[in-house]
Amino acid sequence: MHLSRGLAALSLASVMTLTLGACSGDTEPVASPSASTPASTPDPTPTEEVSNELTTENVVERLTAAHRAAGSVSLSTAVTMDDLLVGLTADVAFLDGAQDVRLVYDVPDTIQIDVRRVAATYYVGAGEASGNLFNTIDIADPASETAPLGLIAAALDPTQSLVSLAPGITGLEKSGDPVVVDGVETQPYALTVDVTKLDTAAQEIIVGDDGVLPTTMTVQLWVGADDLMRKHVTIVGAQNLEIAYTAWGTAPAVVAPAPEQVSAEQVF
Repeated sequence: MHLSRGLAALSLASVMTLTLGACSGDTEPVASPSASTPASTPDPTPTEEVSNELTTENVVERLTAAHRAAGSVSLSTAVTMDDLLVGLTADVAFLDGAQDVRLVYDVPDTIQIDVRRVAATYYVGAGEASGNLFNTIDIADPASETAPLGLIAAALDPTQSLVSLAPGITGLEKSGDPVVVDGVETQPYALTVDVTKLDTAAQEIIVGDDGVLPTTMTVQLWVGADDLMRKHVTIVGAQNLEIAYTAWGTAPAVVAPAPEQVSAEQVF
């Protein structure tokens, strides 16, 4: 898997759960009885039972609302890129309409790359390999070799999830008994996505190295009673991508590099 495709696939998987919470609509006020007309006692009517179950219709709204209310999260995963196992850890701070993100790509015995998005500015550095300096990234520049490193931070923008995956969601089912993940009892779910209903950009990410676009993909979710994700596995064909979520509401703060650490010269 090429670097850019590997990062893009990772972005797609992450986007599913780190999204903008839907706004609830205002309710109409109930009119009071007229002062000249005595209020009559209505006949009792059956009370409709309200289910607390996650469904195909409410899963995006419920999870994203809980995630944004938590305020922050840390995540970790690993992905193979060009036959190298790359570890990834990230801290995400949910803001008003955006997110600050710090991601660390760790290629064992090779390099550790630090990518940050703070206040819509992207930075990339490589620790000692870059003299502890950072460059800013123009992720829209097709000629930039570091632009792909900012794609995952860009994809974690909360506006992108509903555009990329929601049109294809076709089903949500429980997939087993509750299990404890990260010290929390969670319910496993299987979310089914019709890839043919996604837009072209999302489909290009999902296409395998063989050029074949699968018709469906499955996202397995482990969700606590608080509607917060603790684990997430995306299955596309024979490829699985697992992401662990921890430190909801207590993740480390995301900060920009100090001004003296940002260089106009290419640092690596």
